[in-house]
Amino acid sequence: MKLRTHLAIGAGVSSLLASFLISNMDSFTALVFFAAVASLLPDIDSLFSPLFQNAHRSPLSHSLVGSVLLSSLIVAATIVIEQIAQVSLTGTDYLVILSVCLASCISHPLLDSLTIKGVVLLWPFSRRRYRGSVRYDNVIVNSFLVFLGLALFTIALMRLTGYLF
Repeated sequence: MKLRTHLAIGAGVSSLLASFLISNMDSFTALVFFAAVASLLPDIDSLFSPLFQNAHRSPLSHSLVGSVLLSSLIVAATIVIEQIAQVSLTGTDYLVILSVCLASCISHPLLDSLTIKGVVLLWPFSRRRYRGSVRYDNVIVNSFLVFLGLALFTIALMRLTGYLF
């Protein structure tokens, strides 16, 4: 999928989760930022594609285990920055940060599993490639998913501001 699709779905899913876990708008804004980073982080392997053949969508970055590792890395970096700067970046619990980042990060390989190339989702436990029949650059599918992500984000904002259940 396109980066904007990963960003929209990651932010949408994780912001909806965050709206159930917190009630502070400042914390929500910070968590959405962390979710945005987490939704794009699995594509860090594309930085190495000029150096290594087939580096993009590597099992390490595009698997459930990889999502847990990348989300944990974000939380660890948050802890280090907060300790050094003596400030709270989100004003919330680290478990909430991990949950939101994990939801966002997992959405990335799940979306890529819809594409023709697919991903090795259950690596290192299985080498089976999960794939769909959608081209990564399909305009209709990407547009629908971006719209869905924005809708989820809107629902999260409505929940947080009290306009919805």
